[in-house]
Amino acid sequence: MAAASFRRFQSLMPEIGEIVMVRVVNQDDVGADVRLLEYSDIPGRIQEVAEFVLHREEPAVVIAVSPLVVLSRDVGFDDRFLCSQRYLERSFVIWVLRSVARDLGRDLLSIQVETQWPSYELLTHRRVLKKLPVGVSPQVRDSLIQNLAKITLDTCRINDPTLLTPCPAMQTREDCWAHALTSQLEANLKRSGKMPRDDYLKAEDLFLKTPSNDVGVIQTITDASHALTVVGIESKKGVVYKAISMSVENEVDYQPERWDSLLEDFAKEEVPVTVTVLWFPSYDARNGDGIYKPTDDEWDIFKKDPDFYDTTLTHNMLLTGAGTDEIDGTPYFEMQDSNGDVDHGDRGYLRFARLPYTLVLEYVEMVV
Repeated sequence: MAAASFRRFQSLMPEIGEIVMVRVVNQDDVGADVRLLEYSDIPGRIQEVAEFVLHREEPAVVIAVSPLVVLSRDVGFDDRFLCSQRYLERSFVIWVLRSVARDLGRDLLSIQVETQWPSYELLTHRRVLKKLPVGVSPQVRDSLIQNLAKITLDTCRINDPTLLTPCPAMQTREDCWAHALTSQLEANLKRSGKMPRDDYLKAEDLFLKTPSNDVGVIQTITDASHALTVVGIESKKGVVYKAISMSVENEVDYQPERWDSLLEDFAKEEVPVTVTVLWFPSYDARNGDGIYKPTDDEWDIFKKDPDFYDTTLTHNMLLTGAGTDEIDGTPYFEMQDSNGDVDHGDRGYLRFARLPYTLVLEYVEMVV
């Protein structure tokens, strides 16, 4: 789900005042060189003395376009999230059109031109056939409808992105549980109107208030319950927030199909939940690309002896969405990871296969 290096809308250059998604490719003492991901990766420059993370993708506003695109990171809270939302929506359109091009043996640009760069709203409209331009050929129409029936994406990143804490640049300790739980509490508080959308809970505060070993490992995720429901977690603005209650549901109490369906319901409810996911050894050689699933040997070993993988081979993440793969239609769950948004999956979000695998061991319920 990495960004594509081709034009995503008809104009060749952005307009002054437009907010675009950029990737940092180089940095120095007075700014950073970037690429504009929605404009064929054309070069740009942010001329600001600031701390940059190499390869990070983030919104920026265009302040000049000639002779070089000059941008600023001074983007408002709402505009920042709207840009990220729009970028993901356009990525979805590209996945669909790329699949159409692959089916018909044509190049992507010709499909974009013929369909007149369709919007996300058009492609997800239930009457998409009647909304397409008149000049679209029957072959493209048929392939488009077939691929729209196969490719899906239902994610909080599109439905309500301001609920989400930005992915950390990189997890430095075994504190994935703290990132996931604070993000879940924060999202619940924001949806209920009990916390401002522009404030964030400190995962570090939960980490410090929860007993753990030297590197941050806790015995069970319920160990964090006291800090979350009794002590409270401090926000960036200095306000302490608590959950009314927290409980953990385990997959052993469910049939696999029912468990998978339950998780899908959570993924589509727009409020993310903390989950514990099996982390197989083969995953360590990956960098977030594609859909995570164990090798046949790993899955066979696990099914024969689930205790073979102990608690050190699990990982806590935030379940944020569900979809089907644009290549082969494989259903997956989308997770926000705490291992970094730089060169890791889709800006810090990973995809994990669903049935016939049962990779999610438990989820956390919270009441705020």
